[in-house]
Amino acid sequence: MKARMKDGSTGDIKAVWFENGKVRMIDQRKLPLDLVIVEFDDYRDVAEAIKNMTTRGAPCIGASAAYAMCLAGLGGKDLDEGPRS
Repeated sequence: MKARMKDGSTGDIKAVWFENGKVRMIDQRKLPLDLVIVEFDDYRDVAEAIKNMTTRGAPCIGASAAYAMCLAGLGGKDLDEGPRS
């Protein structure tokens, strides 16, 4: 995504990415006034970020869901056990 910095310059910035075992994403609810990066290390929290629209748009949602699956796999979670209550 394109971002305009406070100094007026523009550049590309990832909206969601995986770094150091965590999913990081721009909190899109804060845009355009603030650029806030949030991070998650639990796949269920990433699912909640999709639900509450922290991340928006089909490409970002798809990438977030894929990274959540990665977190679950790294944590040895059985995704067939169903949602947490």
